[in-house]
Amino acid sequence: MRPGKPPDNRLPDVAPPPRGGLHPPNEPGAGRRARTNHLLALGRALVLLAASAVLFAAYRARVAFLAETERRRIVPRWMQCWARVLCRVLGYRVIQRGSFPPPGSLVVPNHISYADVFPLMACHPCFFVPKAEVARWLFVGMLVRGTQMIFATRRLGTRDLIGTAAAIEERLRGGFPVCAFLEGTTTSGDRILPFRTAFVQPAVDCGAPIVPVAVRWRATRPGTSVVEDVAFWKDHIFFPHFWRHMGLGGFEVEITFGAPVPSANQDRKVLAAQVREKLLEMWAR
Repeated sequence: MRPGKPPDNRLPDVAPPPRGGLHPPNEPGAGRRARTNHLLALGRALVLLAASAVLFAAYRARVAFLAETERRRIVPRWMQCWARVLCRVLGYRVIQRGSFPPPGSLVVPNHISYADVFPLMACHPCFFVPKAEVARWLFVGMLVRGTQMIFATRRLGTRDLIGTAAAIEERLRGGFPVCAFLEGTTTSGDRILPFRTAFVQPAVDCGAPIVPVAVRWRATRPGTSVVEDVAFWKDHIFFPHFWRHMGLGGFEVEITFGAPVPSANQDRKVLAAQVREKLLEMWAR
């Protein structure tokens, strides 16, 4: 740095590699996709289909005659039960750290893969804000369409985006936690992208706390990697990726809940940058 030049205090787009090597980009096996066990994938798929059918039938019977408000109280708990079954079937080792978010919080994790949702939901029941195309995904779409999740379109300025923000605010005011991936897309796990701020505004409008959550994956089995076998990015297509993922194993995921960040009377862009900075600090520990 030249003398007299002011320091660059801009928040970096790339976080330092996490301490403990949970998913550094140069991990062993990075760049090579592990060969899956198709029999294992088939067995797990059959177990998941059977368990999901039983749980979904029980859920539909439970909420059939309930009012909308009561139904919303049941949905996150049912999804948590399903996610715990899924994590067990897929062989995840889930480690949860930190205190659970207070009621009516906007939960903001970093985003590597669709698989992030499973341990997040297993740790803490909440409403997620998946992108609209998830409703068309095989198997997963069938489940989420019946669970009152808030489907989002991220085309700024559209009527759909305004409706999504209103639905988030409604859930937050009702005391329900909402989880939104503010990066807007997934990465290989080597960075946290700048946050999109549209879904921060509902928290500001109702004074809901925002809770950063660090999601860190580790591949513990030789020949597998987070970059290729967990992260959903570049040329990956959902069903082939999920099938291959089901036939692998040895994945560990650490979910760390940070301290709530007050949102009342804040500028959404400043607030989003503040939450991202805290998440970068948590993610790099």
